[in-house]
Amino acid sequence: MNLYFRFIKLLISLLGIKHKPPLEESVMTLRAWPMDCDYNMHVTNARYLSFMDLGRTHLIGQAGIFKQVFKKKWLPIATSVEISFFKEIKPFQKFYLHSRLIAWDEKYWYIEQQFKSDGKLHAVAMVRGLFVNGRKKIPFQDIIYLLDDSITAPDEPQTVIAWKTLLAAKKAEKK
Repeated sequence: MNLYFRFIKLLISLLGIKHKPPLEESVMTLRAWPMDCDYNMHVTNARYLSFMDLGRTHLIGQAGIFKQVFKKKWLPIATSVEISFFKEIKPFQKFYLHSRLIAWDEKYWYIEQQFKSDGKLHAVAMVRGLFVNGRKKIPFQDIIYLLDDSITAPDEPQTVIAWKTLLAAKKAEKK
């Protein structure tokens, strides 16, 4: 239930947010409440993914395309997530979720998300996704054109290239 409250609070905060370029990092301040934690008394693995949803929503809102995207009924869908945990987040601990668009291709966008506090990295994740309208896939460049048609995709970082190779191998192995 507390994620619904966080989501509503986020949507309200986006009403007055200063818009920034889509490649600029989004930072959210969060706190780990006891209901975010598991029996080990740290944030549960599943909750990181929920926080990441909020971070990506914040990034979309910060970029200034929230209204336009949803007016067109384009919905963002995560298609793959990779996360590594380094240091636990304890109950009541304040932390920051850094989200940034790091690359895109003709179909997918790639966002890196980092959980940090007191100068320490707790977890880092990468999310691949796309926008859809029903079953129709929206090219990500169409989303970028809503902001500025002169923006071009940055060079893909090595992590994205390696991850794409891994995803292709996983898909080929299951055929």
